[in-house]
Amino acid sequence: MNFPKKTVFSFLVALLVLVVEIDTAEAIPAFSRQTSQSCSSCHSQHFPTLNAFGRMFKANGYTMVAGQKTVEGKDVSLPQSLNLALVGALQYIKGKEETET
Repeated sequence: MNFPKKTVFSFLVALLVLVVEIDTAEAIPAFSRQTSQSCSSCHSQHFPTLNAFGRMFKANGYTMVAGQKTVEGKDVSLPQSLNLALVGALQYIKGKEETET
């Protein structure tokens, strides 16, 4: 692969501009502000790893069920609003498949 010098130079200049212009990333502690809890209530010592409460909070659709009203019935008790969270992962591996005939 032979790239023209102009293309390589343009790519390096664009990369340099991106690196120089990027500021540091900082998280917004929205959960902490809403609930008056510290970040360590969901995160373990090694950020951004979640602890057990953080994983439960994520699995419940980033909502706290304890403060919700419940709908009571004869044989059932449900939160007034049901929460749903889906977590998925996709993987694609490109390669040769050999099949025996």
